[in-house]
Amino acid sequence: MAQGVKHIVTKENLKTVHDFGAVGVPTPECARYLGISESTFNRKYLTEYKNAFTQANQNVSNSLYNQARKGNVSACIWWEKTRQCRSEKRVIEGDPDKPITHAHVPVTDRDTARRIAYALAAGMNTEGEE
Repeated sequence: MAQGVKHIVTKENLKTVHDFGAVGVPTPECARYLGISESTFNRKYLTEYKNAFTQANQNVSNSLYNQARKGNVSACIWWEKTRQCRSEKRVIEGDPDKPITHAHVPVTDRDTARRIAYALAAGMNTEGEE
């Protein structure tokens, strides 16, 4: 990181930044790898970095969505948890000093995701038969 030396953006550096951004390498590490300061990195490469990060997220989301549509239960569960803001947390209410006599356990997100996966798979199997 030589001070006062002008940094030239090259295609090779742009590709490196794009690759790093796609896998989420932190920007300070990217700057260090390129041998420049963080402020120079932000001025010269931050847009490319953010675009690569967004593109990678889109690619993974598309893949996950396609897997869920094919009936992959794990993908459905992940989709439900991240896109639908659901979780598998259990809440047991009552006096903590007394023993639990019974607990109401609601239908889990996993059960919901399985139902969605089976419904999607069943719908896809019948679409081509009409």
